[in-house]
Amino acid sequence: MLHTKIISNRQVIINDKKYLYFASNSYLGLSTNPQFLRILVKGVQKYGSQIGISRKSNFKVSLYQEVEDYLKRWLRVEDAVVVSSGTVAGQIMTKIVIENGYDLYYAEDAHPSLWYNRKHFIENSFLMSPSKIIQLMKDYRTQKIAIAVNSTDPLHAKIINFDWLKNIPRSKDLLLIIDDSHGIGINGEEGEGLITYIRSINPSIKIAMVASMGKALGCQAGIIAGNKDILEYIKKSSHFISASPPAPSYMYAFLHSEQMRKKQINKLKTLKNSFNSDFIQKLTVTSEHTPIFCFKEPDNDLYEYLYSKKVIISHFPYPHSYSKSITRIIINANFNTEDILNLVKRISTYYKKKKITEIKSIRTRKPRTRKIK
Repeated sequence: MLHTKIISNRQVIINDKKYLYFASNSYLGLSTNPQFLRILVKGVQKYGSQIGISRKSNFKVSLYQEVEDYLKRWLRVEDAVVVSSGTVAGQIMTKIVIENGYDLYYAEDAHPSLWYNRKHFIENSFLMSPSKIIQLMKDYRTQKIAIAVNSTDPLHAKIINFDWLKNIPRSKDLLLIIDDSHGIGINGEEGEGLITYIRSINPSIKIAMVASMGKALGCQAGIIAGNKDILEYIKKSSHFISASPPAPSYMYAFLHSEQMRKKQINKLKTLKNSFNSDFIQKLTVTSEHTPIFCFKEPDNDLYEYLYSKKVIISHFPYPHSYSKSITRIIINANFNTEDILNLVKRISTYYKKKKITEIKSIRTRKPRTRKIK
């Protein structure tokens, strides 16, 4: 495990040496963007580091309502609230659906905050099969079912298939919980994420979205958004009332960084296109909805080689310590074209050397000889 004292979304410093860092989920690079940080400092100066009150206190800070009104317009939802993190958003959502009598299923790659009953674990391959999910709902004895899934698979850079929503039995009360932590800020017409697209598949389905604002949006906070009846219940729940709100400085920065986000989205798309060459496409999996490139085969030697060239990529087991390692490259908007082209060159050199080594190994391998009886 590597330890660093200084980090940006482009570089880290380890033992006084600079390394390019292609492993950050801060997709728009806002968390270390100087312009964004100046706005954040203004927020601290205006509101302080934190406001230690309940959202249901007799004393209210209008900033939170301003952010939530903005989110309703931006996400095109009936209602929305902000909480202190994406994990808290998932935990509150899980408790609320259980309290409301839903049987909650969750996909295997869902964030642990959305896990509830191991018996209701759904393999991702199951979700990719519309006929299987429809049969599950037809066979299940209760009418109220909640399914928690990611909008995208950030580990394997895949998009989840939501075609099964077209054929949901009308007799079922389905609540679809979308974790759009890796989609919000970089997808959609205005960076609003994938909730609008998913809702368009079947507008009659109840949809609730949870998301971390700590990825593309650069803020330590979480979002819960969706139908008004669900959000009203959340606002009245002890889970929401007893939780501290996000730091106001982050909410201030979020409200005042819209144009910056649009600029960074365009820059990110350009950088991704520069990296996504025919050569890279043969080695990795990606999609138009993510700046993540997942190698088809984990490669610890590639990780070590790039590290020796002062480049760090994502390579670790997830979600458990015993899970298979996943090798990924994550592009963010703080890189420049030269960084990207140099990375492609490094990867190309590695695979050329690897191929030469494999050929030499085959040539030097001694042929088997048969003994003559």
